[in-house]
Amino acid sequence: MNLVYKYLFTVELLHHYYRDGKCPDFEIVPTEDCLQQLRDSHLIWRFINNKLFVGIEIDPADAKESTPALALADGIVLRFYLKLKNAAFLNFTNLPAGQNRNQCYYFSNISGNKQAKNLYLSSAVTAFDNAVSYSPGDLVQSGAQLFECISPAKGKATSNSSFWKNIGTDRVVTQNDLIAVTTSSLKANVIPPANAIISKVFKLNRETNFYDVPALDPVVSNFGEQQSAINVNLFSLKEGSQKLLSPGCYLISVNDVPADVYFDTPAVSSGVFGVIDIFHHANVPSDFNLLDNGAVKEINYKICFHNRSTIWKYILKNDSTLKVADKSAAISFSKEATGVVFHSDVPLALSQTAIDTLQIVDASNNVVLSPVKNAAVDYLKKITINKTEFFCSEIFLNY
Repeated sequence: MNLVYKYLFTVELLHHYYRDGKCPDFEIVPTEDCLQQLRDSHLIWRFINNKLFVGIEIDPADAKESTPALALADGIVLRFYLKLKNAAFLNFTNLPAGQNRNQCYYFSNISGNKQAKNLYLSSAVTAFDNAVSYSPGDLVQSGAQLFECISPAKGKATSNSSFWKNIGTDRVVTQNDLIAVTTSSLKANVIPPANAIISKVFKLNRETNFYDVPALDPVVSNFGEQQSAINVNLFSLKEGSQKLLSPGCYLISVNDVPADVYFDTPAVSSGVFGVIDIFHHANVPSDFNLLDNGAVKEINYKICFHNRSTIWKYILKNDSTLKVADKSAAISFSKEATGVVFHSDVPLALSQTAIDTLQIVDASNNVVLSPVKNAAVDYLKKITINKTEFFCSEIFLNY
């Protein structure tokens, strides 16, 4: 008898930096508990290039080849690690430049983050707010479009191209997707500091997809002096022994101040970049659910990263008659006070697709070199222009 498999789901990694849009900088691997669940559920998996494939065995008696051979357990969560392979990734990706072992990016299919037919596992990008002060690199959503701030902006509409750059409709990863990752003992802040502290831990409510179901009994602690932090233990005493919670996402409340955390000791010790939870229960957002009335949908999820924009700083040799210019006049450069140094007046996107209109010209605007090389991604620093801090890429030219 021949076994028939269909894709239960795929997870595709995308990045605006790359010419083909595909992100090759990671591998996606199942966690140890997920490997066992895959075996138990007659699932197979492969990660190829930029895409995770998870296949499910189909009932040979089903002529439509859409019914799983073994029913997928209600409430199952398939967990995967997103492991970074490229050390320069954060140089060219619009994300915070530093990530420690106590943080990771969290993605799941209860995000509900849909754009047209595209299903994104990242959370929604923050909506534009006219009253907020934005800094270069900040991303917002306005209508169906996403915009990147290119100059300090408050009260400046996203239609104002002096302050905002339209980056399209892809729902990209932002710092909204960062989550604290912890072992079974979490050091949580107490805000404001207090003597009496009530710690609560909540798990996912599969009816609502909110984290409001008590996972542990509340713990009341009293101290002689005010405490600014407290250890929250993710285990309970059961019949005289400690029982750990299952790895996954929880909401921790300390004196009613909530914070999302991801409990996974191996993720902390190995410093994974991100974790992916694929939930299967009746109230997963319908477009994101794995099955449709028990039938396999062959669903495709996406995780998309946006490329970083930096000030491009060209450093020439001591010939003061030369300057950097854009023959299309779309990009302007300013000369710095010392040396033969020019920087772009707005941040430019780091990309595999080169800007081929930049050139060096002399005092008479005769072309000396064209095109000029673009910024590399192996080095990143910061620069302050008019009291505003930008990421900066330095390019040294032998002219």
